[in-house]
Amino acid sequence: MEQMIKSLSAVIAGSSTIRSSSLDQLFGTVLEAALEAVDDAVLGWICLIRSLPDQLNRPAVAAMPPDSVYLAAVRHADKGTAIAAPAACPDCPCHRFITGADPPPRYTVIDHCPHQTLSELSAGTHVCVPLFAQDRPIGVLNLAKARSATFSTTEQLFLQTVANQLSTALENASLISETQVRLKETQTLLDVSYSVNSTLDLQEAIRRIARAVARVLLADTAGAYLLDNNGEQLLPFAGYHLPKHLVDQIRRTPIPVKGFRFVEEALSTKAAVYTSDTNLESRVDHEIFHTFSCKSALFVPMLAKEKVVGGLFAAWWTNEHHFTKEEVRLVDAIARQTAVAIENAELFEEVRTHAQAAKASEEKYRLLAEHVRDVIYALDAEGRFTYVNPGVHAILGYAPDELLGHDCTEILTSTSQRQLLDIFAKASNGNDPFNFYELDMVKKENSVSVPFEIGMVTARDAAGQVVGWHGIARDITERKQLEHQLLRTERLRALGEMASGVAHNFNNVLGAILGRAQILRRVASDAEAQRGLEAIEKAALDGANMIRRLQHFTRQRRDEEFFPVDPNQAVKDALSITETKWKDEANLAGTTITIAASYGKISNVMANISELREVLTNLIFNAVEAMPSGGTLTLKTE
Repeated sequence: MEQMIKSLSAVIAGSSTIRSSSLDQLFGTVLEAALEAVDDAVLGWICLIRSLPDQLNRPAVAAMPPDSVYLAAVRHADKGTAIAAPAACPDCPCHRFITGADPPPRYTVIDHCPHQTLSELSAGTHVCVPLFAQDRPIGVLNLAKARSATFSTTEQLFLQTVANQLSTALENASLISETQVRLKETQTLLDVSYSVNSTLDLQEAIRRIARAVARVLLADTAGAYLLDNNGEQLLPFAGYHLPKHLVDQIRRTPIPVKGFRFVEEALSTKAAVYTSDTNLESRVDHEIFHTFSCKSALFVPMLAKEKVVGGLFAAWWTNEHHFTKEEVRLVDAIARQTAVAIENAELFEEVRTHAQAAKASEEKYRLLAEHVRDVIYALDAEGRFTYVNPGVHAILGYAPDELLGHDCTEILTSTSQRQLLDIFAKASNGNDPFNFYELDMVKKENSVSVPFEIGMVTARDAAGQVVGWHGIARDITERKQLEHQLLRTERLRALGEMASGVAHNFNNVLGAILGRAQILRRVASDAEAQRGLEAIEKAALDGANMIRRLQHFTRQRRDEEFFPVDPNQAVKDALSITETKWKDEANLAGTTITIAASYGKISNVMANISELREVLTNLIFNAVEAMPSGGTLTLKTE
């Protein structure tokens, strides 16, 4: 039991430092602690399900199908023993429930029979303890014993406790990692939001721009094309006043960049290209242009930060148009504004996508915060609550609304208030790394203090000034009770060591008494002296037996070995040992105690003669003490 407590403490310590250590280290600590605590354990391994959050999976298993099970860690009791292959149990119920074939059990230990795969590793019976995160199975803790050894109830309870602690550690790791991702997404969303000035329907905006171009140039038709991702084609996107008989064909026909010199020149020079008479212009000699033949044409590239994103077309189908520098310069400016509109619209769409994801994420974390058992809180720069999750009501009895706007020190003990003010002072000076603190909070109803572990991070503005704090508070009452239990165990161990030392010294004294009595018995000739020395010898032997039982206090006691004992002789021995009490001391006190002993014909019993004499001796002493004026002490066997 002591070893289990030590091992459990090691697991708790390992899981509490998961933020600063790897999962491999945590898994190793758990398996090594289990192997050390459980008798005859030879092999331990941990299996996880592939559908865990990415931060809890290794890159090596990233390509595995979702919901598949993989070996996360394995340890052998003999650290020198090589493990050639993962231990696996094909028909293991744990594999069936974590892959969804069977409904998961509720925090139970599955006891398995020996199977062939493990026999090669000198292992036999093993247990599987499910690991859960938010009531969802995420894996299994396995432990195997040598050959036919079985698991006791205490060992199964210990493994369940270890599995619960490991599940909590994995869940916390998942929550911490997801919180970091959430903060990163929010920061990215804020950065994008600052760069967006308006929200536009991109296609409608460009159609209106095409209409403006057509009107300012008095063109028959105007439209916009967007450059594809490969930069090889211009794809039709929006237009104004398209001929009805050409609408479908224009929508289906992209314009190639290479080979169409009219467009190719505009994109390479990033300048407008135009012609008043296409019949005299060799740059428009292309099959695409022949399909949509016109009299005059203009193409202006749309530039966003000097990067071509598309182009504006203007066409005069039958009339010849003569271009002026002012017209071209104006359309070029409109094209640049169009490129900015496209860029803004893309940013808007990206922001909208991020906003939807953030909303879903916020809703997920809001539900999580409302149902988690820990207290999640936020404070302003003055230390007043700006948010408290409903978990505070279950632990302290306060409704969240009761605490909003109140100073957080109001629910702390006086000692914890001073400690928290010191933490705030250090944060104001810039010395505020993320850390954990132990503070005592007070329940609303009975003012009973509850120990909490507080994890807190300081929020600062762009100037580095403190604007508040965010954190999580966890009730550690059970952990404190476990620590106190461990302390009591250590005290009992120290007391046992002290008792062992006293027993050793007292045993030496009894050895001297017993040795002298045995020597005197060999030389004494008087029968009365012989009887007295025999009583001394038996008393010394009984004292040695008592010392032996005292020494058993410091270690696990084994079953006593019994021998046939004559009860009549045990009574006679007890009377002889206590003769000085009921005879000599009574005579000196002026009283007389008469012994009435009646010995029946009874069979021997299986017992420890020393313990039986000790019981009878105590009974006689108690009887003599109860007769201060004398009397008759009756002893009878039958």
